[in-house]
Formats: sequence, structure tokens, C-alpha cells
Amino acid sequence: IGAMRGEAAGLMFENRLDEAEAQLRQVAELTKPDEPSAHDHWVQAAIDLRRDHPDAERRFAAAVAAEPF
Repeated sequence: IGAMRGEAAGLMFENRLDEAEAQLRQVAELTKPDEPSAHDHWVQAAIDLRRDHPDAERRFAAAVAAEPF
């Protein structure tokens, strides 16, 4: 699971955002989908930030501030 989470982050940094989200969905299927990790929150918020989603900046800041890595 850790390697899959790392791959999701790597894909996000390579701007392969659809693949990164797909990887996060796979992680959720193998873990508790209603309890994403701090890393999962951070990666999803970073993806949304790169896509200029509304409210993404606030969620990214909250993910970084609220949860340990």
C-alpha cells in the first residue's frame, strides 16, 4: 500500500493527474475508503490544486497543516 501511495504522489509530481487519482482509488479499494491517510489527503488536494479546482488551495493548506506525514 505504501508503494502505491508513493506512486500516486510521483504521478502527481509528473503532472499525470488522472493516473494519480486512479492510483488513489486503488489504494482506497484495498484499505478503508472512508478513512484516507494523511498522505492520501495531501496528494488529492495537490491534484485538485494543480487542476485549479475551487477551494483546492484551502484544502491543500488544511491537509498540510492538520495531518502529520
